[in-house]
Amino acid sequence: MPFDLSPPEPTPRTISTVLLKAAELIRTHGLAKFLRQDDAGQLCIHGAICMALYNNPYGANRDCDMYDPAQHKIGQLIRRELGHVSWPGDWGCAYWNNAPERTAEEVIAVLIKTAAAEHAAAAL
Repeated sequence: MPFDLSPPEPTPRTISTVLLKAAELIRTHGLAKFLRQDDAGQLCIHGAICMALYNNPYGANRDCDMYDPAQHKIGQLIRRELGHVSWPGDWGCAYWNNAPERTAEEVIAVLIKTAAAEHAAAAL
């Protein structure tokens, strides 16, 4: 089922918890490309983050801010550690997510690694 119409769970309170929830959603439902959520229920990186935050792959009002802090942190990690300097348009890390060679395991690993870095930074 592409859209979950059940009442949303409480919004996660930290970037780390949002990213870990997004990783779990992709692990459970699979990785979508070029759509936030496909007909099979798979989620792209942006769709998973929006689901973690709003229980809706398109955000609170069918639009998830592309500069949301969680997505921004992922973009920083992808640029810094994976060598992606820029991507075209306003797709942010979706461009990285949509690469033909990208796997769900890679996306999950980036979400978890970013969550761990954010958790460590918050503990300082």
